[in-house]
Amino acid sequence: STQSTWEFIASMGQRGSAYDYSNPDRQGELMKMSDHLQKWRRRQFILKGSDLFYFTPEYPAGPGVAPRGIIPVGTARNVKNADDKTNRPFSFLIQTPEHTYYLSADTESDRQRWVTSLNRVIVQRSNSFPSFDE
Repeated sequence: STQSTWEFIASMGQRGSAYDYSNPDRQGELMKMSDHLQKWRRRQFILKGSDLFYFTPEYPAGPGVAPRGIIPVGTARNVKNADDKTNRPFSFLIQTPEHTYYLSADTESDRQRWVTSLNRVIVQRSNSFPSFDE
């Protein structure tokens, strides 16, 4: 659940464990639709492992800096183009069981790189679970 994730994050901070954003799988700037106001805001994103961390311009990623938010890509069911839903070019969505996140890149090639990287996380996660077909 979201609550347990945030409790975990809070406990990490209390123990003084720094967030480690070194050697990310992908990083860059994307636009993110805010959950409440439905406005697009530029955010710095770092994909590491099965989590997509994002940061505001005021508090960029750095040693020990807590992210503005975390999108749990490892639980995502779907990552796909979303221009038809957002009326915004180069947009895509990340659909998790709890929430659908809308993001937008600056170019088509950038969008495709992000979608490919995010889908790779989903495939790796699904392959790491035992198969009941065997």
